[in-house]
Amino acid sequence: MDTPPQQITQDFAMTVSGGILKSPDKRPYKNPLFKFIVFVDSNDFEINDIKQVLKETEDKFSPNLICLLDKGVIVKSKILKDGTTYSLGPIDFYPEFVVYGKDKTEFEWVFLEFGDERYRAASNFAFLIFSLNEHLRHCLVLKPEILNYFNNFFSHKGQIIR
Repeated sequence: MDTPPQQITQDFAMTVSGGILKSPDKRPYKNPLFKFIVFVDSNDFEINDIKQVLKETEDKFSPNLICLLDKGVIVKSKILKDGTTYSLGPIDFYPEFVVYGKDKTEFEWVFLEFGDERYRAASNFAFLIFSLNEHLRHCLVLKPEILNYFNNFFSHKGQIIR
């Protein structure tokens, strides 16, 4: 079950009428699945091998992050334009939520190579761990309804005792 945006903690939800309080969190729910792929050895992989797939696949079906330990990471990032110069803006770990306004067109898939080539695998792995920690820091998972979950878990026969 999705955690609604007005949920503050496990037991407290914000319900204010009149728009007095607003959350900066624009996600439609606060417990998204973080999808990532890790490749230890990318062999002869080139970014052009996956470019078309990333561009044509709807963001909600794409991984949030692709980590090629020996080469780099692929993430969705805002691209800042200053005349004819382009630079990397903030990374968005939830590309499926980038739908508000014109922002959608400002985000692109980017391939990042961190640090010196000798330490690239460690740098890429560190970025993956950072990404997972960042995801967990922004998630709110509510207590599950255990009885509903287990209701159909076991097959059983029953009869009413009268």
